[in-house]
Amino acid sequence: MKITINAHAKINWNLQVLGDFPSGSGNEGYTRIESTLVLLDLFDAVTVQTLPRTNRALEILCDNPQVPQTSTGNAQANVCAKAVRALYEEYPDVPQNDLRITIKKHIPLSGGLGGSSTDGVAVIDALHQLWNLSLSKQDKINLASRFGSDTAFFASGYRCAQVTGRGNIPQKIVPFLADTSFVFVYPLKEVFVGDVYNSLRECDYEGCGTKRGQAVFANDLERAPYVRHIFPEREEICRVLRESGCSQAQMSGSGPTCFGVIEQRKARAVATRVKERFSKYDVFISNPLRGA
Repeated sequence: MKITINAHAKINWNLQVLGDFPSGSGNEGYTRIESTLVLLDLFDAVTVQTLPRTNRALEILCDNPQVPQTSTGNAQANVCAKAVRALYEEYPDVPQNDLRITIKKHIPLSGGLGGSSTDGVAVIDALHQLWNLSLSKQDKINLASRFGSDTAFFASGYRCAQVTGRGNIPQKIVPFLADTSFVFVYPLKEVFVGDVYNSLRECDYEGCGTKRGQAVFANDLERAPYVRHIFPEREEICRVLRESGCSQAQMSGSGPTCFGVIEQRKARAVATRVKERFSKYDVFISNPLRGA
């Protein structure tokens, strides 16, 4: 048996860094944040197939060779594999079937849009259906939090949410971006989230602890020295997005994907102008997921 799940991307409409967790909190090494997350209509297609053998063997296939998978010998580094391990650890009585996971990748890799996390949660959703499990929404959120932080948002099923803690506590909010599209620029490089947070911590960012409200458009991670060093193009990309017609522009999450906010009817024309300026980058349009 097999099932395909659409694993949707997200943007961080805002991301506020509130400082490190105190010693003894159980979250040592993580950073406290508040962030407004918005689900997008951009998605990866994740197919999970249960096989007849019952050795709990796992095969991961992907059309992007940069994604950890069986053919490259590093499948266990894939978040999908971490999701399966978390499920087995939390619910050891689930079936023993071998599994084949096939990912058709559309979300930029390590781009700040949650591509790996949403794929992992899609695997949990697929196995929940294939094995007729009876997990509640909170069960899924708790399970997803074992193999990530923004994974909890994807597991919640919310189109729009305010997340707190290390990003693993989602609270549903009313979607607020009617008739809005986003123009994205992905500069074809990877930015690693751990390095972003570590460099921000080391620079003693003076804005840590400042709360600005869920609708404020801002991303504290843009201030990280690591981002400024490895991704100096960010300022120019955001400037070009604004000059091309976007009302606002910033990096999503830990980057490096940047996005501009535009009325839906104007998005195609703006994307064309942006692509003319950045012909070597991926430029694309996506919208907030509606009606989910």
